[in-house]
Amino acid sequence: MCIRDRYMQRQFYTPANIIMHMQCYHYESRSEGDKDSEGKTITKTENVRVNTHSATENFYYKSWKDVSGRFVLDTSGAMEQLEKAYVKLHLKLDIIFAQDGTELDFNRQREQFKVNNSKDTCNDYSES
Repeated sequence: MCIRDRYMQRQFYTPANIIMHMQCYHYESRSEGDKDSEGKTITKTENVRVNTHSATENFYYKSWKDVSGRFVLDTSGAMEQLEKAYVKLHLKLDIIFAQDGTELDFNRQREQFKVNNSKDTCNDYSES
């Protein structure tokens, strides 16, 4: 089995790690003064992003099952025509909850995480 096949097989037999992340920040105006050739003061002002808080939390669950179906990638024809010996894949994780209770737990944990970690005027939330 080649490296690519082992990698893909590992993806299908490894439980998904659902990670919630929050990055909090605000913008500050920063001014800097300088003198021009005539001695006049020139002030430059810029808005700078200031990160103030970040947090990460995993969602834990008891069981899982991969329902994505069989994955077949035949690159033999393409590899004969190209000199490149790699394949770039973009995979998307879709979560389907088998039980309403698990989905409720996930949504509760997500909302509580957002409440506990919204600590500034701007908050970026993401899941991976």
